[in-house]
Amino acid sequence: MFKNKEYVYSVYQEKSFSKAAEKLHISSPALSAMIKRIEAEAGMPIFNRKTNPISLTAFGAEYIKGIETINGLEEHLESVKDKLQTLQTGYLTLCVNNTSTDYETAEKIAEFKKKYPQITLNLININTTMTKQLLDTREADLIISTRPLPQQEYRQYPIYKEALLLVVPKAFPINDRYKPYQLTREDMARILEPSMKGIYLAWFKDIPFILSRPQNYLRTCTDTLFQEAGVTPHATMEVEEAMTACNFARYGVGAAILSHQLLERFPFENYFCLYKLNSSFSQRTAYIYYRLGTYVTPAMTKFLEFVTQN
Repeated sequence: MFKNKEYVYSVYQEKSFSKAAEKLHISSPALSAMIKRIEAEAGMPIFNRKTNPISLTAFGAEYIKGIETINGLEEHLESVKDKLQTLQTGYLTLCVNNTSTDYETAEKIAEFKKKYPQITLNLININTTMTKQLLDTREADLIISTRPLPQQEYRQYPIYKEALLLVVPKAFPINDRYKPYQLTREDMARILEPSMKGIYLAWFKDIPFILSRPQNYLRTCTDTLFQEAGVTPHATMEVEEAMTACNFARYGVGAAILSHQLLERFPFENYFCLYKLNSSFSQRTAYIYYRLGTYVTPAMTKFLEFVTQN
């Protein structure tokens, strides 16, 4: 009904077919014919042509209100689009695993918020195995995860690497045997360097371990390390989060395998002996993902640029 509404609105504003035609750069007969077609499609006259100047019928007055409502909505949407494109407003739902939120990624998220304070950031903190589900159900725009996802379904950008370290309570006598392999605070800064010497997990097969629960991706990674070493660990405790494992290891309950990110800001010297693991499975890459086929909003684009470049 509102197709070619600009012709009707111009006649309404000018109160004249000839003046409106001049403004629209078309002939008066062509404009008159266009208005008659619009009125025929609407089923009622819009203009009263017997008055001077031309006036609106009762239906025409409502029709003009409809045009102004549509124009207002179009202007609003253009304004919203402009603000979204220039990041004056926006909304981003980001899903990250527990360790990343506390350490590596937290700083980058904080810097992004400082630079783009108008973006509303909804942060979902959850274990790694559940992040994919939120991406698939569109509950999250982006996820940050160390769990590999198929590249034919997801777009990925690498953002950092982490090393999985063996954490052994200081009180365990086995540490006396492997003092040359124990990591210092200075070693943590170059933990990802291949030249750093490490231990074999089989050397520690007889000590008790604190493990993540089976649904946690860290458990998947540690199970792979144990299988490679031919070790069936003595599980003294299963926990939900890596920090919980760290805390119980601190109290001497058992050893654990944890990310160096969690440990590098922890006063581990007082509680643990740390060891680098000689295994290709002991390093993980964290990626930021979105599902292919998803509309990539300006806020998503800017966050991807910011995180990967910083």
